[in-house]
Amino acid sequence: CLAVFFFHVFFFQAEDGIRDRSPSRGLGDVYKRQVIMLFVIGLAIFMMKYDLADVALNISDDDGGRRIAKLEAAYDSSTFYLDEVTDVELLEELPDMSKKVGYDGTVYYIGSFNVSGYGNCDTYVCLRTDMAVVVKTKDRTYVFNDETADGTRQMYESLR
Repeated sequence: CLAVFFFHVFFFQAEDGIRDRSPSRGLGDVYKRQVIMLFVIGLAIFMMKYDLADVALNISDDDGGRRIAKLEAAYDSSTFYLDEVTDVELLEELPDMSKKVGYDGTVYYIGSFNVSGYGNCDTYVCLRTDMAVVVKTKDRTYVFNDETADGTRQMYESLR
């Protein structure tokens, strides 16, 4: 279906453009519309990475032997050392959030958000789950979860 769409756009659109109301425009406007259409399709594909993103928490050792946690989702990531964690909470309900910088789509909130009760936070939240983990360090606060409540609990347990 997509191949038929592209075939129509690139091979038959020029013919259709000749019969527009202003035949003296030539083919230039037709090709401009194709460039705009390609831009819109490219933007849609780029934005899909956020709706298909999984939030991952990976804990490993750095070169100096310190335990480091890395949060990742949609090509965005944050890291913090476990020995700098001052508090870890498991929330049963997601707090209210407003975007400062990042992505606030229908499935994920990823980026820097103002989180009610916590202030400015690095946020990696899937909206399909009400639960979330809050990790506080002396410099930053991180709010994140998994697509499932069980996955969110496992993230919480791995940080305790």
